[in-house]
Formats: sequence, structure tokens, C-alpha cells
Amino acid sequence: MKYKDYYAILGVPKTASKDEIKKAYRALVLKYHPDKNPGNAAAEASFKEVAEAYEVLGDEEKRKKYDTLGSSWNSFSQAGGNTNDFDWSQWRNSKRTTKTTDSFRDTFADGGVSDFFQQMFGNFRSFEPKKQKKQGTHFEVNLEISLEEAFEGAKKVISVENRKIEIALKPGVNSGQELKISGRGGKSASGGQDGDVFIKIVVTPHPLFQRLENDLYIDVDVDLYTALFGGNVTVSTLHGKVNVKIPPESQQKSTLVLRKLGMPIYGKEKVFGDLYVRLNVLIPTKLSSEEKELFQKLATLSKSS
Repeated sequence: MKYKDYYAILGVPKTASKDEIKKAYRALVLKYHPDKNPGNAAAEASFKEVAEAYEVLGDEEKRKKYDTLGSSWNSFSQAGGNTNDFDWSQWRNSKRTTKTTDSFRDTFADGGVSDFFQQMFGNFRSFEPKKQKKQGTHFEVNLEISLEEAFEGAKKVISVENRKIEIALKPGVNSGQELKISGRGGKSASGGQDGDVFIKIVVTPHPLFQRLENDLYIDVDVDLYTALFGGNVTVSTLHGKVNVKIPPESQQKSTLVLRKLGMPIYGKEKVFGDLYVRLNVLIPTKLSSEEKELFQKLATLSKSS
């Protein structure tokens, strides 16, 4: 059986530190990696040889045993001994298998580890790695709530796999927001953690308010005379009804901002967005003759001014 010089394979001296060995290994792995050398059998062989060398030299216990073997091998060779007569029995691993890293097992999943490695450290291919415990199935649930529930916060019950799960929604939760409930999904068949439940919030449209992030928008009808001369109107908000002062000569679609009367900001107590009031100026209809005459006079005055 041929002796393998792992130091030569990695291109480092026997006095190399652990960091130097790791650095050389990483450089060679990048050079010979199958992804960079598709279909290149020689590169694949070099990649496996480098992995085998690092598995030994990167492990303190394996490296110590390998160095002791190397010293005996060199002495035997220098004394003129026939390599076929070298006594391997004293170096044979007494255990049937050896502990190896996951990356090493993955590299040699289809075989290819040298007889030299197996002679010293055992046949890792018969090693049964500990089976990974897979997490249970995750579930996704859409939960519809009203804007009022999003404003106030709410307790809701959802059904997952015939199980009832109660959840508490904080004020300010938004449509599209996803909440996670850990460990309430599917059971793991391999003894791992149970899956999770992901809840996607869907806030249904409101007849009065439109929401944009933490702000709300509402359209309010204002008669022509209030728009012209100013006045007060009552505006509905999710905080309650408020009186709003309309400035004189307000135009159609003018917008007034009511600070801190919007949605609560999720996760922050007593912090709110704003409410934007868009004015819809109503043109009077069914005018009397006198009203029409007055408007005509007003139009004439407007043109002459």
C-alpha cells in the first residue's frame, strides 16, 4: 500500500500551524471544486485528495497519529526496507469506523477515500451519521380582520389541523403583515421540533377610511357656503367624532391634516399616525329663481373684477 504525503498534497511544511493548514486547504478546495471544474475527473480526484489530507492534518488527534506513522515510514524506507514489507498492523485502526466531519462524509458519499486512510482511521463509509431530526410541516393561514380590529387590537381564534389556536393582535397591525407562532404547526415524524404557523393579516376595506401605512384618509362633504366663508364640520375618526374648522375659500379636494388621529403605530404605545381630511365641496342644486339671480350677479361681478 502506498504511503500518502498529506503535507505535500496541501503544499505545507510539516511544521505548519493549524491556521496555515486551513488556509492552504481552502485555497485548494476553491481551485479543484467540482462546481468550477464540471466533468473534470482529474480535478475531482485532486479535490478528494485535498479533503482527505485536511481531514487528517486538520484534526489534532489524527495528525499526531499520522506524524508518528510518517516518522516510522521514513526510517523504514531510509533503511532500505521494501515498502511491501512494512508492518501496517500496528497502525491499523482498532475501531471499525472513525468519526469524520460532515463535509468529509459528503465529499466521499460515493466512495473514493484511499486505502491508506482506511488502514489508519477505519472505514468511515460504514459509519452511520446521526439522523437529522427534521422539523414538522409549516402552515400558512390568512386571517381577515376589520380596520377597527386593526386599530384596537383583537383576540382571534384560528383553526390549524383541527386544532384551535388563540392569538392576540397588537393595535396597528397592517394588511400583509405576517405573524409567526412557533411550534404550533405539524408534528415532526423524526422527533424534531414541531412546525410553525405563519399568519398573514388581511385588513378588509373600510367604507369611510383608506389606510396608507399608519395614516388614514377620509372624504368629507362640505357645502359651498362653508367652503366659501369657513365654518365647522363634524368628522368621524376611529378615535371618535371631532369638530374640524374649515378655512374660508377652501377649494375642492383641499386636504386638512389632523395630527395623531390615524392608526396606532405597531409595537409602540400611544403613538399614532395622522388623519387626512379631503374636502368634497358640494355644488347646490334645485336653486330657486332668486338664488339663481344672485349667483348670476355674483358671476357678473367676478368677471368684471
